[in-house]
Amino acid sequence: MHDGADPCSRLIGHWEERFAEDAETYFFGKEPSALGRLALRFWKLCRGDDTARILDLGCGEGRDAAWFAEQGHRVTAVEPAPSGLAKAHRLAEERGARLETGLCCDMLEVDLAGYDLYFAGNSLNLLGRSCLPFLRRLRAATPRGGLHAVRIATRESWGPDPRPGHYRFDHNELKHEYRGWRLLYYGEDLIYVPHLDRLASFADIIAQKTRGAAREPD
Repeated sequence: MHDGADPCSRLIGHWEERFAEDAETYFFGKEPSALGRLALRFWKLCRGDDTARILDLGCGEGRDAAWFAEQGHRVTAVEPAPSGLAKAHRLAEERGARLETGLCCDMLEVDLAGYDLYFAGNSLNLLGRSCLPFLRRLRAATPRGGLHAVRIATRESWGPDPRPGHYRFDHNELKHEYRGWRLLYYGEDLIYVPHLDRLASFADIIAQKTRGAAREPD
């Protein structure tokens, strides 16, 4: 079905097929991730504002985006797989909330300016060779005081780049990318991935762009 397509397009097609299999079943469940919950906790501790403008990059079926909206935040959800974004909207409605904006497009095409919290739960890896340049562009677009909450797959258990279109980080590479920012949380761990039936390694970071943040890495 995806012969001749670039690796990123094949990955989008793969997840579109997964999300479209059953309109009522959510592949990763409906509850927010631990990283999503922790991100809002740090938002309240650092900023104290009632409402954040949140950009969820690669929201999947919306388990975090819908929950952010339910908590009263203004959420822009980005997901290139149409079935995933449609389910995200339905989940928000099910929670008595709404996504302010839903963008069915490539993350690379999104206007990144104007948000308070940038969330990417295991989606940036799928950008392949564009992952690091995009992450650096994302940091540059973030206003002072803005927060990032990012999960990235690492090479510890996955190996270098096991599938075309994927990018994996080295040990502590994600933390190094955020040098000059206020580090609120960082952890690397092996996590059980049910649909793969295996342990896989990930790095999680929550960081704030401070007034004294150093120049972004080249």
